Amino acid sequence: MTTTTTPAPSSELAEAVGRQLKAARGDRSLRSVADELNIRHGALLYLERGEDNPTLARLARVAEAYGCDVEVRIVPRRGRRSA
Repeated sequence: MTTTTTPAPSSELAEAVGRQLKAARGDRSLRSVADELNIRHGALLYLERGEDNPTLARLARVAEAYGCDVEVRIVPRRGRRSA
């Protein structure tokens, strides 16, 4: 019997955030940003790979180091009606 697992929404969200962080970092090295934030470069790598779910405070710190802001939106899912 074969089972297929769908990634948890939090995983998809973490991956989307990670892609945005990596793009925002631009040409800066992971180590230079990690040093600036006083965190391990591996921790920053996990964020960019979507392998960690950061707190909003941590996400805001990293975004600030990249010269970015964090925006959070809660929107209805497509094709679903609210109760």
